[in-house]
Amino acid sequence: MNPKERSHASSLLLESRSHEGDLFLLSKMIVDCVSDLVPMKAAVFVVGTPMRVFSPDGFPVDHLRELQSRFETFPNPLRDLAAGGEQHPEPRWLSDGSFAFMLPLVHSEVIKGVLCLHRANLDCQDALLNQVKSLEPVCQIAGAAIARTLELEAESRRIPQTQPSGEKPMGGFDARTALMSKLLDNVAHDIRTPTTAVRGYLRMLVDGRVGPMTPEQKECLEIALRSAEQLAALATSIAEASSVLEGLNAEALDLRDLWSLACNANRPRILAGGFLIKERIPPGRVPVNGDRAVLTAAVEGTLAYALDGVETGREVQADLSGGGTMDATLRIELPRSGCKDDAARNASLSKLRNKLFLHGGTLTLGYKGEQAVFTISLPGYSR
Repeated sequence: MNPKERSHASSLLLESRSHEGDLFLLSKMIVDCVSDLVPMKAAVFVVGTPMRVFSPDGFPVDHLRELQSRFETFPNPLRDLAAGGEQHPEPRWLSDGSFAFMLPLVHSEVIKGVLCLHRANLDCQDALLNQVKSLEPVCQIAGAAIARTLELEAESRRIPQTQPSGEKPMGGFDARTALMSKLLDNVAHDIRTPTTAVRGYLRMLVDGRVGPMTPEQKECLEIALRSAEQLAALATSIAEASSVLEGLNAEALDLRDLWSLACNANRPRILAGGFLIKERIPPGRVPVNGDRAVLTAAVEGTLAYALDGVETGREVQADLSGGGTMDATLRIELPRSGCKDDAARNASLSKLRNKLFLHGGTLTLGYKGEQAVFTISLPGYSR
């Protein structure tokens, strides 16, 4: 190892300790370090379910997806990644004629991640292979740092979350839900009673049982009848929300766990569509209060809704934030081409919003250029 490589390895060792607990910053630092040592684009896969991908914007998405697909088909990733031998890293040719190296990031003989290096051609092959071989100390340090960060993540999920000082107990949630349930039930009744009479008389007019009318008059009445039917459907939805609200069981949850469950539930859809999930997850808890089953269904359903109709092989970016006094937020960004506008999808989105509304949360759909952005926001602990 030459002085430059030794300096980078030492720098990585020191910096990795300061970034333990934050996979995004740690992976970014690994990529920056490697990019200074070899003339290739770098990316990091962190092994897990789902697999996490960290890459700079310049790394081709199609190549990331192809490398990820190859890795997931390895019967024994540690053995297969070492197929070229420790002395001769094996270049892996990609479908477009370019090539990549996949270097295992190992700790205690367990693969924790993969360092992917990409280049358009294999010029100066011997020199390039030597440069890649020289990354072995960096890979060892990176594997240990990723292992420690994954341990910290798992530890933070095991630590019971105590109620922050000065905040109301969990029972406050139950008291509010009982009051809201009663209010919604009354609202549903107050809407349904007059709407039933309006719908009945409008139907009599439209059917001509009261007397003949012109086509224009009939068209106006049909529009009014459709609006009355929508009001009746709204009353039914409110009544359903009231009954669901009565059965909510509030508990302390971590939005990171809900997101992980959503990815696992949608894994067949993700694999079939060849989607590349890139995520940024904070090292600490993202606490929320609510019913585990309802919030899990809401997050799973939002991801499924977002992926529905998106072209295969596209990139999906997920960002989680919040904690302490801040609201918990999950942001999913993907190509807007998949956001079809039809009655069935609108009804599905409305049901997801209702699940979050029951917890004081929101689900918004916005657009940023050619990207669609789904944002789930939930209040933290009751204050």
